[in-house]
Amino acid sequence: MAGFGPLHQVQPIRDPRIEVFRGGQFLEAIEPLHQDHIRNGIGLGMSFAKVLADTYITDRIGLIPCAVSGTSIRRWTPGADLYQRALRISRMALQHGELQGILWLQGEADASTKTSVKQHAARFIEMVHQLRTDLNATELPFLSGGLGDFLAEFPPCRRYNLINLQYESAKLSYYTFVSATSLKHMGDGVHYDAPSLRILGERFAHAYLTHFPQR
Repeated sequence: MAGFGPLHQVQPIRDPRIEVFRGGQFLEAIEPLHQDHIRNGIGLGMSFAKVLADTYITDRIGLIPCAVSGTSIRRWTPGADLYQRALRISRMALQHGELQGILWLQGEADASTKTSVKQHAARFIEMVHQLRTDLNATELPFLSGGLGDFLAEFPPCRRYNLINLQYESAKLSYYTFVSATSLKHMGDGVHYDAPSLRILGERFAHAYLTHFPQR
């Protein structure tokens, strides 16, 4: 979700309607949006926001980066460090606007063993329910992206398809799954390249507009 796509692989997206929450305020968004790693580059946020900005014409789109690369869902369960961090950042951002949805792309770190895969689904469901409760937003749209098919050739993530199946079949209201079929990695076998992240962001946007048009 944070995005390691090389910046030189795609044209930059710059639009004054698209803002990023950083340092306690919303600023004009410039990639990389996430700053959790020295390799951060293109993610899916900007292409997602661009489609929404063009659809709604005059609305400002605020992005709230919370992802941290390479993490297990254990750290995103209620009470865990990254859950609490995301909750804190979101609450600060809510002082400046209204939360309209959450984008989620995660699971590689738990795709290696039967035990981690088995625990993943329950932890994900728990996280979504509690996050909505903590944000006082029981009908908050939640969109999950699939893991790339290329992970079939990456042994540490060989059970990626089971993670995808969990996300695709999750029994949640105000929820939808976004496929990552046919996308490519950046040469390391595990991270999406920049063009694929642009496409995936657009897929998220079209899924959002299809399933949550009233927003």
